[in-house]
Amino acid sequence: MTTSRPVETAAAQSQPQPPSETDTPRWSKDEIEQAVLDFVEDSTTTWVSGDIEAWANWYTDDAVFRDLGFGYDGDEELRGREAIFQYYKKVRDGFPGGQVQYYPCPWYMIDEERALVVLEWRCRMTDPGDGSIHEEPCYSRLIYGGNRQWSFEEDIYNPVRMGAMIERWLEVYSKYHPGALPTHSPVTA
Repeated sequence: MTTSRPVETAAAQSQPQPPSETDTPRWSKDEIEQAVLDFVEDSTTTWVSGDIEAWANWYTDDAVFRDLGFGYDGDEELRGREAIFQYYKKVRDGFPGGQVQYYPCPWYMIDEERALVVLEWRCRMTDPGDGSIHEEPCYSRLIYGGNRQWSFEEDIYNPVRMGAMIERWLEVYSKYHPGALPTHSPVTA
């Protein structure tokens, strides 16, 4: 049997590490799974309503958040719940973030021993006017920090495909809303 070993890089050493394979799990799979299910449901509700502070409460005070496709105004990551809240409040209030209305999650996996979750989101835009669905997958790697909170999240997606999907959405949107520029979600407008 072949085993693989992770390559230790400076970036890998600076991120929060899940418990080692020899550590006793700190949380049950049931607790982690319930947190995943609640987080998925709550993410759509809080994002659409604009209650980003409630969404940010899913993260520990010292959480690390990385978005490998988007970045953070030149920074590699956000550190701390307050930084996550402040940044994503701006994203939600702008375009295209304010036009994302739903995050279906078709699957997730839980590694109980490492308190690690990998899941697929669908970043789905609002109806541009013709009922068409415009979405692109995003994958998140989460480390559970206990108490229904995540201590680490890393989002991975293809920014080229995401941009192309947004361009297609804008083409349809402009046909049904001539001269209007989408800025925030029509749900809360």
